[in-house]
Amino acid sequence: MRVILIPCSGQKIGGGRPEYGQSRLREILGDSQFSGLLDARRELGRLRGFTPGFDLGASDNSVAVEFRPAFERYDGIMYRRADFRRLFSHFPGRVLIISALYGLLDAGDPIRSYDLSMNDHLPSGDSIWRWWKRRGLQELIAVSLGNLRPTEVHDLLIGSYRKAAIFPETIDRFHVKTYNYPGMGFGALYHRGDDLRKLILRDE
Repeated sequence: MRVILIPCSGQKIGGGRPEYGQSRLREILGDSQFSGLLDARRELGRLRGFTPGFDLGASDNSVAVEFRPAFERYDGIMYRRADFRRLFSHFPGRVLIISALYGLLDAGDPIRSYDLSMNDHLPSGDSIWRWWKRRGLQELIAVSLGNLRPTEVHDLLIGSYRKAAIFPETIDRFHVKTYNYPGMGFGALYHRGDDLRKLILRDE
């Protein structure tokens, strides 16, 4: 199985439905680990003033929260360049998304539209990426990869998303291929999208 790690996007499609649906990530992590992730989401949501909802570990869902699958919601350059919204459902592997609000997502998981980046800060002044690192995001990724048992892992993360998510032990254990685009600046998003598309379309 091929697993691809990608960052979330600041650009998002609005709207959606109030029904939350099922999280594919729960199947990967198991109930205990997923419950811990929901606790972290609930705490972060409270610290940043987000409306409570099932996606953030609430026991009921506000009518103000609408959901779309992550692969339909995110709309940044990388996602559009990869034609991710159209191609994802045909991909036989798994795409895991590192998100500033959710920590870890399966690309098929339902999410709200939100405004938060790993480089943003909490009221304490702490950065979001450091907060997620302390809350065990790296361990959750390692558990996910251990349960999925991938034959390939491709890291298309950027900057603070990679710092929050990846540590050497994970890279060594799962032979992660890391993609870097030195000197390309903003243009790296286009190249990252091209590589994501290739990985989705490539035959096993």
